[in-house]
Amino acid sequence: MTLGDRIAVLKDGEVQQVARPLEIYNDPRNTFVAGFLGTPPMNLLHARVLKKGKMTFLVTGDMELAVPQEMLTSVRALQDKSFTLGIRPEDIDVTTMKPKGNNMKIRFIEHLGNELLLHFQLDNQEILVTVSQDKCFKEGDIVTLDIHLERIHLFDNQGNKIKG
Repeated sequence: MTLGDRIAVLKDGEVQQVARPLEIYNDPRNTFVAGFLGTPPMNLLHARVLKKGKMTFLVTGDMELAVPQEMLTSVRALQDKSFTLGIRPEDIDVTTMKPKGNNMKIRFIEHLGNELLLHFQLDNQEILVTVSQDKCFKEGDIVTLDIHLERIHLFDNQGNKIKG
């Protein structure tokens, strides 16, 4: 994040966000900014809320993420609304397959020197995950994706960050 002390992200001549680079990276104001800053870019996935008994889940494709207590209020407000779930590639851990986990097949691997970029397909959405180059994964492996829920971002159907 050596761009400067403060940067402005513009889209079509309009300022989207002005802040310190790390603040923009960690707290993007909208989906444009979220996808603009960072390589690889943030995963932006269509999602919905699902209630099962007393549990609340964020669902994207076949992936279900149990919502922690501290996020329940903001997530429940999204019930019956379309929204986007943002997850940075480094905020997803990849482990050997767990019987009840979010299991996915590695579709493609890019070797980037000190890390690997794993490509997954979730319905018609691609998920990118970065892992250390010393991990022994290969294309076709079925693995479990563990999302760091405290690091996810939620955006409304206009692409604006949902506070909470």
